[in-house]
Amino acid sequence: MPDGKKLAKMIADNFLLPDVEEYSLTDVASYVEIKKNGRKELTNYIRRILADAIPDDSMKWIPSIRWKAIYTTNYDDTIQKAYNACKAPAQEYKTITHITEYDDFDNTHIVPIIHLHGSLFDGENIDNIIISQEDYVNYAQRRKSLFNLLQHCFVKNCVLFSGYSHNDPNFHTILADIAKEIYPNTIRKSYRIDPYTNDVNMAILANRNIETLKNSFSEFVTVAKSQLELRVALTITEKEAKSIIPQDFWSLLDSSIVPLNRFFNAWDYVNQPRLSGKTDIFNFVRGNKASWDIILQNKYFSRILEETLVYQMLEYATEKKDKVNVCTITGAAGYGITTLMMIIASKVVQEKLGQAFFMRDGKKLNEGDIFFAYENRLDDAKCFFFIDNAADHNNDINRIIKLSREQDKNVAFILGDRQNELASKGMLGKGDIHYIEPLCDIEIEALIGFLDSNQELNKLQYLQRDDQIASIRKNYNRELLVTIREATEGKSFDAIIQDEYHGINDPFSQEAYKLIACLHQFDVQVRMELLTSILDTELTDFYKRTKNYLKGVIIYDLYNAENSVYVARTRHRLIAQIVWDNCIMKSEKEVILNNILTKINITHYLDRKVFERLYRSDKLIDALPSLDSRMRFFNAACSIDPDNPYIRQHYARMLVRNEHDETALSTIEMAIKMDGSIRVLYHTKGYVLQQMAMRASTLEMGRKRVAQSEDAYQITMRLNDKDPYVYQGLGALYIDWAKKTDDINEETLYLSKAEDVLTTGLKKVYDKEAIWVELSKIDEYLDNTPGQIKKLKQAVALAPESPFANFLLGKTYSLHGEYDKAIKIFQPIFQSRPQEYRSSMEYAKAKVLKDNGSQESIREAIAILQQSTLNGYSDAYFIATLGGLLYLDKQFSESESVFQEARKREIQYISLPLFIPQKWNISSVFSANVKYVGGGYSFILLDGYSEVHCPYSKINEVIMKTGMSIRVNLKFNIKGPIAFAADE
Repeated sequence: MPDGKKLAKMIADNFLLPDVEEYSLTDVASYVEIKKNGRKELTNYIRRILADAIPDDSMKWIPSIRWKAIYTTNYDDTIQKAYNACKAPAQEYKTITHITEYDDFDNTHIVPIIHLHGSLFDGENIDNIIISQEDYVNYAQRRKSLFNLLQHCFVKNCVLFSGYSHNDPNFHTILADIAKEIYPNTIRKSYRIDPYTNDVNMAILANRNIETLKNSFSEFVTVAKSQLELRVALTITEKEAKSIIPQDFWSLLDSSIVPLNRFFNAWDYVNQPRLSGKTDIFNFVRGNKASWDIILQNKYFSRILEETLVYQMLEYATEKKDKVNVCTITGAAGYGITTLMMIIASKVVQEKLGQAFFMRDGKKLNEGDIFFAYENRLDDAKCFFFIDNAADHNNDINRIIKLSREQDKNVAFILGDRQNELASKGMLGKGDIHYIEPLCDIEIEALIGFLDSNQELNKLQYLQRDDQIASIRKNYNRELLVTIREATEGKSFDAIIQDEYHGINDPFSQEAYKLIACLHQFDVQVRMELLTSILDTELTDFYKRTKNYLKGVIIYDLYNAENSVYVARTRHRLIAQIVWDNCIMKSEKEVILNNILTKINITHYLDRKVFERLYRSDKLIDALPSLDSRMRFFNAACSIDPDNPYIRQHYARMLVRNEHDETALSTIEMAIKMDGSIRVLYHTKGYVLQQMAMRASTLEMGRKRVAQSEDAYQITMRLNDKDPYVYQGLGALYIDWAKKTDDINEETLYLSKAEDVLTTGLKKVYDKEAIWVELSKIDEYLDNTPGQIKKLKQAVALAPESPFANFLLGKTYSLHGEYDKAIKIFQPIFQSRPQEYRSSMEYAKAKVLKDNGSQESIREAIAILQQSTLNGYSDAYFIATLGGLLYLDKQFSESESVFQEARKREIQYISLPLFIPQKWNISSVFSANVKYVGGGYSFILLDGYSEVHCPYSKINEVIMKTGMSIRVNLKFNIKGPIAFAADE
């Protein structure tokens, strides 16, 4: 990391300052601000320089010592990184850049890291740093309160200085100001680390009661480690500690009380959970989260996915060598993701597969916690970490998994969240993915039995079992929570929740419910302090006024025990969505959002999370009554966090959805000026310009916008060429323009460009699904648009060597049944460039289609694809196709080898069939016998073929039984063949 002089030189070089003998950081910063009008550009540049700074071994020692406070004039977050990475820190930390962030800390557990000159990475205003001459002039006014804290620290405590040379102006400014304020007293005996101080300066400092240690910081740490005895002076008694910390970890109480306390404040230890002794089934079936009492006493009904997941955990636990496993459990809202994760965690314990830890709601994920638990595991057991709402922790999870693999940890991460949330963060990738499906018949029966045994059948209790099943079956494709409520109460779920809301006969309690629902629909719990501030009431008065109206409707959770922070939420975010969507008028919504923005404190972690969810929600913004109200919302958001480019990004997206294109363009350009290093801003600019091109009044203006959009997408690609969405965006731009233009040559050109960029994307990115979606649009356009063959022939005539024009022409011939012509085009491509696997796939397909799926043509297709595996094995569609063809040709070992390539390369799993033989005119309907029937799945035995998985336990509404004869249709994904009903 650069020191002040080096940083000044780097800034001068970057902003092309005049050459001088030596640069001063304050002078350079002042020059950039005045001459370049570039305060924002300056702070963005420094942030980029410091962003990759990592703590060295000496700095990693800091978290092992208990400090009263840490004061720094640095702008970086390296100290915080050292704490985050520490497995057993003596304290937790809190970053302070403004006096409003300072609380009464218990220094036993928390150390404030106080940035006297501001921080570029954390705090109230990450760009409000002290760096220029004008900043230092205003220093006393801007940081007076923090300076008062420092004064108090000097009077009461021994201080250790590090990182300041004797000539450092910051050092002398601090000492002079302190001496002036506390005169005639002197500071307590303090120490300063500096290996270069001469004897004269040492004497001057000694007169100020500061002893100089002539060591480097690393030398000081080495000596300190050997001489300091780490003590844990806690006020917590052993009895109190044992009530919080599970017995398996009591042996660590003497040496690691702080990391133990931090870890078990954020995680449940499922091997020895804290139980309440109560199983609240009433609120559980109405949407509240299950307790460990409910899970461990089996007071739930089983899902068919349980068995598969338990076997998955068993596989993880019994692998021969230490390995990091990642398993994702996902589905729609209300499908019971959290409950299923808790069940699987309990099964890990019951089956003695290892130690299971379940992260609590709303807690921060720290890599130090993970590695602390791992290093202190019992008997080298496999550690299973269950992380619900995983999309909220995307970056932390990726970093922890990467570090775990680098260190060969024997851990499994089980992640859960809604499918759309995971997809938005690109988390449906590596590892094993399991999708929770809608209720099947076996589950419906189990659900009825569960409700019956707990006297919760309600409206269903007097029906015969068949009628009960029929009543629930009508909700077959709905969320689990919805199914339970609708089936048992005899009316729609939405109506039940609306009745509940309108039944609250107290305006104040209704207002509270609206506010909580507004925020909890984004899975964000609202701080009680924020809630009462918005409602203009005291906390005690709030509970008194609402206790009789919101009991059982609103849940209050303890978020932070040490600071007694409580939060409020609805029973389920699906309920919050219904209240917000159906019970609140649009005009009221604007008032509610305005009240939240007026009172929100974005320096608090929970409030910042609320704030981000609000401005990022297209649905919430678009539900406001008018464009003016949406603009007022974003203007208010910009005033709260004026230097946040992401707010302006979403502002631009809203404007372009409302066809205010020019304003959208200027807004996203303003965001880019704020921070030109953020990739997604250029993607949004490309999208805005793309919409402007499609809505342009003339083709000439449209072409100009297409070129500008292309430039923006290209910048995005240069910043990260592994991002699938930039290829999808460029592909969509080219396809849309091909459809809009009336010039035949231009149409073909842009279709070729789309094919080119999407094909490049297939080779570059891991998550290919978005790219295949755009490629399918090209197929659809070629198939359904009259005259395509004629247009493409003209294009090929003009550019006979163009690979993409030829590819598109060959594909169009094949789509229109002209297989000989398609083969004539694809054959020379295959012969000269077999690594172009998409051409090889089209060549093989045309061969098979021409010969009506004969065995000979299948074998020829296999031979063609086997020449294209170099690049083909990177693509899920290629693997499913080659593996499927080999299976149908009864080359089972070869087929399995191909499917194994997907596992070796950790190719993203797509559950849908990728290779459908019928589309190649290959017969894939077989007579079969049922070999095994499980909970919602089965295994089928085909005569002459290997055993095949079937994702159902019934066929044509009939529950299958072992030995039953059926007819099935085979399809293939990257795991192998899947059997479906013959009529599917």
